[in-house]
Amino acid sequence: MAGTLCFFNTTSIWGGGEKWHLEIALHLHKQGHPVILFVHPQGALKQRAAAAGLKTVSVRLANSSFLNPLKVNQVKRLFQKHQVQRVVLNLPRDMKCGGLAAKRAGVHDRIYRRGSAVPIRNDFINTFLFRRVLTRVLANSEATKATLLQNNPRLIPHEKITVIPNGIDTSLFEIGDFAPYYKRQNEEVVLCSLGRLERQKNHLFLIDVAVALRNRGIPFHLLIGGIGSLAGQISAAISKHGLEMQVELTGFIDRPRDFYLSGDVFVFPSLWEGFGYALAEASLCGKPIVAFANSSNSQVVQHKATGFLTPEGDVHAFTNAVSTLYQDPTKRNTMGHAGRNYVKQHFDYSNIFSRLTGYLLNKF
Repeated sequence: MAGTLCFFNTTSIWGGGEKWHLEIALHLHKQGHPVILFVHPQGALKQRAAAAGLKTVSVRLANSSFLNPLKVNQVKRLFQKHQVQRVVLNLPRDMKCGGLAAKRAGVHDRIYRRGSAVPIRNDFINTFLFRRVLTRVLANSEATKATLLQNNPRLIPHEKITVIPNGIDTSLFEIGDFAPYYKRQNEEVVLCSLGRLERQKNHLFLIDVAVALRNRGIPFHLLIGGIGSLAGQISAAISKHGLEMQVELTGFIDRPRDFYLSGDVFVFPSLWEGFGYALAEASLCGKPIVAFANSSNSQVVQHKATGFLTPEGDVHAFTNAVSTLYQDPTKRNTMGHAGRNYVKQHFDYSNIFSRLTGYLLNKF
């Protein structure tokens, strides 16, 4: 491939999108393809990419950067300096400023990777960007594709949208020795949930579930892993309901596999997901899932086969699902085993990365 493939992701935090950019960039780099990452100067992606031996360039953007001609020209010059031929854009602000700069720099393939199943506003700016600036859109699920076009079915021609789910390195989750985050006490069921402590992940809902489980007399311990702006509110809710002995905020999880293996059931009350990495990873660890029947969750979780998908926000239904899995350890094991097989069959990165490589490198 002549020229360089650029992954453009200027968020400072670490999440599923950043994991995707790092893994596919590293995969292509190992195959000998020239890649570069435009990243936030203090971001987690920059640190991890540099540690992996990938070339990075620091770029700091604001939501309004696309309105600043000096900033757009600065990014344009970076594209030209590094001979970027194709760019994969991450955040909306990346798509706006990076997309405009890439077009002006003569970058011939300008791909917006959409990883969030949230509707796009139908306004002049988005219409211009999708029709005049972007050349292609890569969505990580059918749910993401649907919300992309929800407010404007003609935002971009359907044939320019490709759906390829996220890939998982399933070998990293092979069962073996692990260092548990928590050891079960007596007959309790251990629940675990992992994700940023932000509104999207909806962890406050789990406090209501915890109250309901306690009222039913079900012994449990709930581990909530992650950091975020709602940590204080969640901690306050735990104290308000007297759940300090049953609900634990573990903070940042640097060993996800060990965290999943510390639980019996993975609970996931997220309000939307483009592709639920945590769902796939927990399934690979043999854990049955309880999550909402929304966005792309049904792509990863098979209802009543690998877990339960309940109506969004329904504490009673969610608690019933947890109760069922508590009362029937055999069902827990059967669902967990089925989930592991399902994810290995459908989302193993060797197959997914092959599709992504073809998509990103083929002539456009």
